[in-house]
Amino acid sequence: MPMSSPILQASDLQKVYGAGESRFHALRGVSLDIAEAETLAIVGPSGSGKSTLMHVLAALDRPDGGTVRFRDQDLGALTQRELDTLRNREFGFVFQQFHLDEGASVMENVAMPLMVGRIPRRDRREAVLQALEPLGLEGRIDERAGNLSGGQRQRVAIARAIVNRPRVLFADEPTGALDQENGEKVARLLFDLHEQYGLTLVMVTHSGELAERCGRQVSILDGRLSDPASTTMEGAR
Repeated sequence: MPMSSPILQASDLQKVYGAGESRFHALRGVSLDIAEAETLAIVGPSGSGKSTLMHVLAALDRPDGGTVRFRDQDLGALTQRELDTLRNREFGFVFQQFHLDEGASVMENVAMPLMVGRIPRRDRREAVLQALEPLGLEGRIDERAGNLSGGQRQRVAIARAIVNRPRVLFADEPTGALDQENGEKVARLLFDLHEQYGLTLVMVTHSGELAERCGRQVSILDGRLSDPASTTMEGAR
């Protein structure tokens, strides 16, 4: 049976920082297909280009060469406004640092993508509650984010990432700032959300144990994927 088109498709990605003697090639011709509802780990040592690759795939940064396609749409052909709208609607983001406004409430933090998407105020609270419920935080909706533990703050960040019901959830070292117990809880939540909502989960991680829980791993070193056979959906089978 023929395979469906990838939800994300990167072709010959190039990314360069700096100029002259300080010029640094973060990505060197990276090509990668990601299937819908796949769980993919991007692994590699510090400075290998894995976070840069995720940022380019997630349209947080534009490549200097090559293309990224989302559901057969060339992201490079979009205006910045169109790209911002697509990213807010289709992608969710979880980072090692929580990036919360600790002086604001859980409600205000989680509702941020809804505000950007101009969802009416009257509809936001119900959407936020639905995002918090599977994370066990619906009872903390009006609490100040700065009063929460590290594990709870990361769960708030995950709720913010899923409140718009994105198709793709990007997670960059999502357990890196947590102790082992809370890290395991957050990892389990990410995979549970993948199952519950059919999310495509793309994760950057140093953790071999976390990577092994994904359906596929790709390794990057010096800006190049080290196992080209694993970069396509055919290679993952």
